[in-house]
Amino acid sequence: MARGLTWSERVANIAWFLRMKRAGFARGPDETVAQMLAPLPRRVAQGLWEPLCLAALNTPPSIASAQTFANVLKAAFAGSVAASDFMLSATDLAALFPDAAARFVESHGGVVRTATLRAHRACRPQ
Repeated sequence: MARGLTWSERVANIAWFLRMKRAGFARGPDETVAQMLAPLPRRVAQGLWEPLCLAALNTPPSIASAQTFANVLKAAFAGSVAASDFMLSATDLAALFPDAAARFVESHGGVVRTATLRAHRACRPQ
């Protein structure tokens, strides 16, 4: 997790997370993830938390809800051991769902657009 980070970046990250935990992972109603990450060294935010935000919320940190992301952090890193299981897929996850879903959509006349942040506009009625 912390490979490539300096000791001061690691300490800043741990201190930031402990402050989040002491606050009960409560964030302001209009706060974005980018604002929540602002106290961290830029390399920590960009290399560790922003990719997790994109993966977990499918939303860029500049517009993602800090409270929703804090809930993810709490569940993932501050919950009890019983709250999670480590699982390894026995098959390629892309073949399991997204590829099959894309084939279904396309076979029914739909269009699947990948690698774009604006794909949601294609879903709106014209």
